[in-house]
Amino acid sequence: MCSSDLGDGISWTTQSAPDSLYTDTKGVAWTGSEFVLVGDKTAGAGTVATSSDGVVWTRRNWTASTAADTVNAVGYGGGKLMVGTLAGALAYSVDGGVTWTAETQSQIQQFKGFAGNSTTRVAVGSNASNQGVILVDNGSGWALASGVVGIVPRAVVWTGTQFVAVG
Repeated sequence: MCSSDLGDGISWTTQSAPDSLYTDTKGVAWTGSEFVLVGDKTAGAGTVATSSDGVVWTRRNWTASTAADTVNAVGYGGGKLMVGTLAGALAYSVDGGVTWTAETQSQIQQFKGFAGNSTTRVAVGSNASNQGVILVDNGSGWALASGVVGIVPRAVVWTGTQFVAVG
């Protein structure tokens, strides 16, 4: 892991992992008050850790039903911190990753990314046939988006006026 100490993106400093079991970062997000890191650790269980400064990390508990799965994607939107795994598990936290609520969805097999604004959350990834999938939640549950043809989205961002997914 690295952080840009001066905020200019030019100077970087290598930072320590959340703990000695950590091995592989898959994603990082900023919630407006903290960084959230996701990935693997050597025991095979998913990593979720938070930090207010990007230097000192606190490992967060992960749900038992997905503990052995790689936490692959993280994002923030609609007041919820979202994480998704390579096996299609999805959960959110409203308290900075201290507690998690599992969400049900059957469209995405492998999560690749999340984005959101104050009212809408978007998840991107692929289904069991490796076809691209975009899910949208406007407050009433996840729904399949239309128009995803010929790409497997690997990331999504909210620009302030629109969502943009790339793949």
